[in-house]
Amino acid sequence: MKLTRIILVLASVITPVLVNAQEATIFPFLRGMMSARMAGLGGSTVAMPNDPQNVVLNPAVLPTLEQRRVAGTFIKHVLDINAGYATYNQR
Repeated sequence: MKLTRIILVLASVITPVLVNAQEATIFPFLRGMMSARMAGLGGSTVAMPNDPQNVVLNPAVLPTLEQRRVAGTFIKHVLDINAGYATYNQR
């Protein structure tokens, strides 16, 4: 009975650690497509109304746009990994 409890406790402690370990990626920088302004704010995109580049990550910004805007970002990562996007917003 005591051995069963020990095994149960160990299994309940180890299982969440194993499940959480699967979340990590080798290249975490490839997940975020951020502009320089978003990166400067630490990825806090909710705090930026009226920003055309924020529409990529937060579509709720569309009603805050006051005029037509064009924006784009190009990121050159290591070696030949490149990423970029362009946006045109019109209310």
